[in-house]
Amino acid sequence: MKAMLELADASRCLVCHDVDATVTGPAWRDVARRYRDHKEIEETLVKRVHEGSSGNWGKETMSANKRAGIDNIRVLVHWILTLR
Repeated sequence: MKAMLELADASRCLVCHDVDATVTGPAWRDVARRYRDHKEIEETLVKRVHEGSSGNWGKETMSANKRAGIDNIRVLVHWILTLR
C-alpha cells in the first residue's frame, strides 16, 4: 500500500482523495465498494480520472489528471478497486 500511496501523492490524487475518508472526492474504499463487482468499469474509471468527469459522486467535479500519465492512472485505479 505504501508504494501506491506514494504514487498517488506524486500524481496529486491525495489533494482530493483519501483511502478511508471523503475529502473533496470520495474515499477510495467507497469507490471500490461501488465498483468492485463491475469488471468492465476499470477502463471507464481510468478515462474519468484522465479526462475528468462530473455527476458520479454528487455535485463535485473530478478534474482531469493528465499529469499522472495514463499508465500510472491504470495502476492506481486497479489498486483502488482491490481495496476492502
